[in-house]
Amino acid sequence: MTRNQKLLGGLVALVVVLFVLSLTNGGGNDGGNPGAKPGGLVGLLGDWFGDAAAADEADLSGDCLRPGGRLELDGTCVLRVAPSDQDMRVVKLHTEQPVTVSAPSVRGDTTVTADLAAGEDASVSVGPDGADITLTCGAESCVLTLGKGE
Repeated sequence: MTRNQKLLGGLVALVVVLFVLSLTNGGGNDGGNPGAKPGGLVGLLGDWFGDAAAADEADLSGDCLRPGGRLELDGTCVLRVAPSDQDMRVVKLHTEQPVTVSAPSVRGDTTVTADLAAGEDASVSVGPDGADITLTCGAESCVLTLGKGE
């Protein structure tokens, strides 16, 4: 067997192993949850390289933001995340009442919207340019807390 044939055989074996691993580690049924952790190879790589850092509370501002990471709103509030040197940050939210969360996608020009039920957690990814996260209360008044998102 020549050297090239050995290299080609090794490459084919690697592709077969990765294919089998992707089948056995395939993602489960996430129930349509956009915040669900990916499975398979993507999930494994995420475990190895970690998650994005939580956004610093000092980088957050908004009329509804209270000391201690508490958000109190009647109607709609815009939570502003200041620009940063970090490539990716996460704003973690825990809702006490139904809330709609809208934010720009990190890499793209679309807006991502999620309807959260009372007691749910959410994580909003924010790029280095910062973002405006719009929170719309689904009740008379709403309370959210920072730092408990998934």
